[in-house]
Amino acid sequence: MKKTIYTLLVAFCLCACEVIHEDNRIIDLDPQLLPTNAKTHILIEYTGFTCVNCPNAAAEAHHLLDTYNNLIVVEMHPASNPFTQTKKEEFNYTCPAADIYYTYMGGTPTTSFPKGNLDFTLNSSGEYMSLYPEWSAMLASVSSDTTILDMGLQPTWNESTQSVDIQLDIMPKTTDTLECQVLFWVIEDHIIGAQSMPDGSSNMEYEHNHVLRTAIGDEWGQACHLTGTTTTINTTCVWNNKWVKGNCQVVAVVLDSANKQVMHSCKANIK
Repeated sequence: MKKTIYTLLVAFCLCACEVIHEDNRIIDLDPQLLPTNAKTHILIEYTGFTCVNCPNAAAEAHHLLDTYNNLIVVEMHPASNPFTQTKKEEFNYTCPAADIYYTYMGGTPTTSFPKGNLDFTLNSSGEYMSLYPEWSAMLASVSSDTTILDMGLQPTWNESTQSVDIQLDIMPKTTDTLECQVLFWVIEDHIIGAQSMPDGSSNMEYEHNHVLRTAIGDEWGQACHLTGTTTTINTTCVWNNKWVKGNCQVVAVVLDSANKQVMHSCKANIK
């Protein structure tokens, strides 16, 4: 019985991994000149280590990072999807926050991977999740969007408490009151581990980047009322020794409280 269930799960993973049709083509983009007050966008990459097409999506995300300096990629491994599930802890890249956002965006155990979301917004089809060849066109259409927020992020390592003290300064360029949610994430680069590849092989030395390790505090952040002066938010992240501090960054994301869409974001290394 266990063997039959395992066989069915493998079959599901092979079949559900998203097949990209020829009419969904990636747009080749040159590095972009952006306004000084350009909004920094968040691209969420939903992925799993048994998904054979996911390395192609990771390559596209890397290409977009080379093209736009106002983009932050966050790779999320939701535990509720079979592509992320493993009995080996060293291949477990999941975290509870990934499932919170995944469920909010309509993800289910049968959702095919890879998929992505830009700025917590709906795509032209009225869905949160898009195929990776669509990401370049989606980002090109909003890459010159500007923001009314200035943000300064300072994550500092506290040796005595083995934690990261985080300070975020937000200065709105308006006298209107803005109702926001401020989220803090830890992401990690250069994680070496298993990954199923497009040719059907398994790469045990694959490099996973931008992996969401945790949301600091509540997954939807803390409420913030911005009123035209600088607002300072302080928080602390208790460290997990499984994470390599030198490979980690803290990401701050400001969402519009009315629609949960990204208003601005920033990323910083831990000092």
